[in-house]
Amino acid sequence: MKIISVSTLVVLLFGLGLLVTLKRCHEDDTIEAYSVKEAHSYVYSSDVETFNIPFLINQKDTIYTLEDALVRSVIKCKDTEDLVPIDLVDISFIEMVDFMDLDFYSYQFVFKIGVYAEDLIINIDDARLHLSYQTGQTSVLDIGSFNYSFESENSEHLRMHTRFNIHQHFNQYPSSVGLVFSLENKTQRALEITNISFNSQVEANMKYLRPFDGEIDAFLTLEEALGKPVDLMRPSRQQRHPIILEAEDTQMYVVPFAYAQRFEAMHRYPIIVEYLYEEAIHRMVIDDFMFIRTKPFHVYHEALHREVTFYAED
Repeated sequence: MKIISVSTLVVLLFGLGLLVTLKRCHEDDTIEAYSVKEAHSYVYSSDVETFNIPFLINQKDTIYTLEDALVRSVIKCKDTEDLVPIDLVDISFIEMVDFMDLDFYSYQFVFKIGVYAEDLIINIDDARLHLSYQTGQTSVLDIGSFNYSFESENSEHLRMHTRFNIHQHFNQYPSSVGLVFSLENKTQRALEITNISFNSQVEANMKYLRPFDGEIDAFLTLEEALGKPVDLMRPSRQQRHPIILEAEDTQMYVVPFAYAQRFEAMHRYPIIVEYLYEEAIHRMVIDDFMFIRTKPFHVYHEALHREVTFYAED
């Protein structure tokens, strides 16, 4: 598998003017908007696959929510000039929201990836969504991390059946905190599970990966699944004991997540299983899935919600 730098497939954005906040002539007409930082992680499955980015604005009828007014959309790393082009599919109004005791309008941008390269992996730790409009204005949304993989690896040795996402309030915000899943060994030899990952800044805490024999229900907590509390901000990739899946056996497992670098809500993600079989490491990539749907602006969160910046090009 080859990993290609984002910079080899992007275009540079020129002519950006001085950052300013666009304000109307009257204070009552000031445009105010917010984005939310999330852990975006996707696996390419077809040319019609889309992903969503939420957006909150205090005025409903503006150019910032008109599809025909948008002329360019890119995702850019905060610290570089590298850009990943994306294509707008839809802008949809969701609902009115009481946000910080003020009335706002909640929207959803729907995009699809604008580049393709076999086996490409895009990882942007601190991503900004730049939206350019016919008027020469641009909005910049702080969206968290953006990870996109074009790799697709089915396994002739393993099959995943159950996928149950454990979600609960973490840092006073609903997010994924762990995963219960089942694996079937399709071979006549034992194999060893060596790593679980999600192509994301959110990691699997391999120290606590273990068999699961409990009951699954919508109210299952991570502490109940593991039998003990776990610090979600302290990751460990070192397993305590080898996880062996015997020949032609099916086993349930549970693994907690670890928000290693910073907290970003994660609701949709792929599952990547690495395993040792006949003295060689193999991978199985399970396509991303939307495990939970939340209202991203239901409650203000200082670490996640960011005010949108507007500027005008010279």
